[in-house]
Amino acid sequence: MGRKYGFYASTPSGGCLGRKHNLTVAEVNSAGLDDNTSRRYLLDGGGLYLQITHRPSTDLDEKGRKPSEGVTKSWCFRYRSRTTGKLVEMGLGALQTVTLAKAREKAETLRKMLLGGTDPKSAKDKNVIAAKIEAARTMTFDEAAASYIRDQRAGWKNEKHGQQWENTLSTYVSPIIGSLPVASIDLPMV
Repeated sequence: MGRKYGFYASTPSGGCLGRKHNLTVAEVNSAGLDDNTSRRYLLDGGGLYLQITHRPSTDLDEKGRKPSEGVTKSWCFRYRSRTTGKLVEMGLGALQTVTLAKAREKAETLRKMLLGGTDPKSAKDKNVIAAKIEAARTMTFDEAAASYIRDQRAGWKNEKHGQQWENTLSTYVSPIIGSLPVASIDLPMV
């Protein structure tokens, strides 16, 4: 039957069944795009794809020339969500940083999660949210204040307004509660 390269190469429904380890390192390194395509997926099997994307050149280099256009290659894992029925794509990393062997290991881990009834994308999203919550818990008042000022500065009428905020907080607040985690600051402290 030969190899199938493309969007629905694993199964007609886009599932992750079928042969695994279809690609070789030489095929991965030499893969490119046709003249009329901007994106291409090469199936390694089991839901693992090499995504090849056209990278248009919009910036000029230091000599004012437009650099040559190129392609980017990255690994992705694709599966059909059991809850929504939609095709889900998870990035596994760029080809420069994730080898074929490492991409296969990551895909195997994700397949095991699916077989165990866990949606890998939902699990990843939950981990990201938990990490952000933990970072917020450990953020000090000074860090939170600096972040707030940085985010609000564009909306203030002039630069002096931002400087007033910084000076007031550093003079009156930072010496007392600046090094405390935001989560530990309560109304009596203020």
